[in-house]
Amino acid sequence: MKKIRRVISYILTAAIACALMPAAVLADNGQSAAVDYGIYYDAEKGFCKYTPESEPLTELPEGMSADGNTLTLSNVTFETTFSVALAVGDGVTVYVPENTSSTLTAVNGDPEEKYVYGLEFAGKGVIRSDG
Repeated sequence: MKKIRRVISYILTAAIACALMPAAVLADNGQSAAVDYGIYYDAEKGFCKYTPESEPLTELPEGMSADGNTLTLSNVTFETTFSVALAVGDGVTVYVPENTSSTLTAVNGDPEEKYVYGLEFAGKGVIRSDG
């Protein structure tokens, strides 16, 4: 009987420990939390942080790549606390390959901000897919 109680105690302890862990620790996409910047892309500038400072972006979310005026999103998951997750320059085509899906989420905590965007075109743009 003591062994059964001890096993149940271990199971409950493990369950409580998992329940107290933040969801980001258990996430499988490698990102621990939302970032505080958006991503901007155009063919001339390349990738940069979409903030007033427009700092160069050195690390892209997995599945995001570009070649000239084509930006490819292949199973991208990106979440930001900025008002725009991804902005693209004039003339850029956003390409989503067949059998893939991407999630771009902007969750702005500023109550004065009336609009938030997952994807914003700064000019004319196209979203294209094979499927």
